[in-house]
Amino acid sequence: MWISQTYHTNTSNKAVDFGSTPVGTPVYAMANGVIGTISSAYGSYLTLNVDNSDHKLFYVHVYKFKVAKGQRVVVGQQLAEIAPQSVNGGYAPHLHLGLQPQYNLMDYLSRDISIQSKYTAIQAVWFDDENRFDWSKHKDLSYENTATFKKGEKVQFTGVQNARKAPAGVITGESVVGQTGSIYDNPREAILDGINYTWYDIHIDGGGSGWFADVGKFEVFVAPQGPTNCEEEVNRLLGEIEGLRTGYRASQDLLGAKAEELTKANGEIKLLKACIEENKNDYANLEENYQKVLEARNRIEQEKLVAQEELDRLQQDRDLGALITEILRKLFKIK
Repeated sequence: MWISQTYHTNTSNKAVDFGSTPVGTPVYAMANGVIGTISSAYGSYLTLNVDNSDHKLFYVHVYKFKVAKGQRVVVGQQLAEIAPQSVNGGYAPHLHLGLQPQYNLMDYLSRDISIQSKYTAIQAVWFDDENRFDWSKHKDLSYENTATFKKGEKVQFTGVQNARKAPAGVITGESVVGQTGSIYDNPREAILDGINYTWYDIHIDGGGSGWFADVGKFEVFVAPQGPTNCEEEVNRLLGEIEGLRTGYRASQDLLGAKAEELTKANGEIKLLKACIEENKNDYANLEENYQKVLEARNRIEQEKLVAQEELDRLQQDRDLGALITEILRKLFKIK
């Protein structure tokens, strides 16, 4: 990205211009958020309200909008194109990219972006001796709101600390332990004695205000609970106790019924066990009788075989006798 102008501020935003950008170059979302304003005025622009943040991005000198007001967009989604001079208010084609006046855009850009400039005045301010962009001259901040406290929250001081006229500015007073107040503005980042602090504009309850650094000496105020009506509380507890008693009695009744069912079940189990034992004895007797019947059957079968053999032998003897008789009759011609 080629820088053609460093920070310049108008009533709504502080921006950096990126030149050497041909007409029609796509312009993409730098953060997740919702589209705010889209307008052909003031050089044709749109705004992007960043999710989970107080930041509003201004994309100016763009046209052929690809999004609509109120539309949610994600990082990398195309928003518009670089506008020609006839549309952007008469300027050479470039992108005017900014944030609200209290923020510095370069503090939020990815360090992976290659930044260049052909203007020696810009190189002298933001580049090193080897003409490389010097990121150390800018903070490395996140678009997302990582502040501990939010605008509109009420806080209470847990320690004594200085109040200042502005972030890291002149001391105007100090807090008192137990004092409460409301955060009036969005948090700011500012360096004091070489340390970067998050600052909050706190309006003190009862009068006075100041900017206080977040050094762990105030916390979100939690209002104490008011006294309760003792009689109402006693009645409520008595009601709960009576409810517990009723539940206990119902549980006892249910337990008694279950005990009766268990006793009955135990009796039935004993009866079933006796029946099983009786059936076992009957089965044993049947098994013994079966063996006796089987033995008798086998014996009868054996006797039947012997009788059949004897019958066959007698039949054979009878047939032989009849044959001899017939031969003798024929031989002696006996009628």
